[in-house]
Amino acid sequence: MTNSTPPAEPSAPGGPPEAPPGVGASDFERWQARYSRTSAAGPPHDGGAPSPLLAAELGALPGGGRRALDLACGAGRHSVWLAGRGWRVTGVDFAPAGLARARDAAASLPTAARPRFVVGDLERWRPDDGGWDLVVLAYFHLPELLRRVPPWLAPGGRLLVLTHAPESPAGPANPRYRPTLAGLRASLDASGIALEYLRADTAGDPDVDLVTVVHARRPAPGAAEGAR
Repeated sequence: MTNSTPPAEPSAPGGPPEAPPGVGASDFERWQARYSRTSAAGPPHDGGAPSPLLAAELGALPGGGRRALDLACGAGRHSVWLAGRGWRVTGVDFAPAGLARARDAAASLPTAARPRFVVGDLERWRPDDGGWDLVVLAYFHLPELLRRVPPWLAPGGRLLVLTHAPESPAGPANPRYRPTLAGLRASLDASGIALEYLRADTAGDPDVDLVTVVHARRPAPGAAEGAR
């Protein structure tokens, strides 16, 4: 796959990386600092084990060399977990410090199995090709991104979204990033994807109290629409 958003380059030899076009400097610096100072022993979403909810949702799916796209992959916990189960993974995030940690985490895998990590602003980034068998969007929500993703899937490809529910005491304060079930359903209905199920879940990540889970699939030609 060719990436349409090239990795950020240092502003000068040896200088700090710059924010990708479109990413606010304050957000970029905050996440860069977070990934630079935390370790695998820090908050679960900063690295280490995958979300228990994600593992439960996807653990039975065989990788078998199929392609997975991990959006807002951060320190790579889900990318590495999927790659270890035979998926060919590309992880995308705007924070080079997070991706550096992701590459370190992936070093335990055979070279050919390691994910490919790409710096990109998800407000604008898109892959140059489609045909993805799985797209994961965990704990990062943009309504417009959710509407853009379904055409990237192969027929029969799956979309898994985990996001902070509006009622959860964890997660971002901005309600834009804490969608309601009705808002998620509306975004998915507009995209034409077949929603298999949508629910709020109180069990899962130890640092997240209430999570909205979306499991959807791009219909294969001639297939019946998924359950609502």
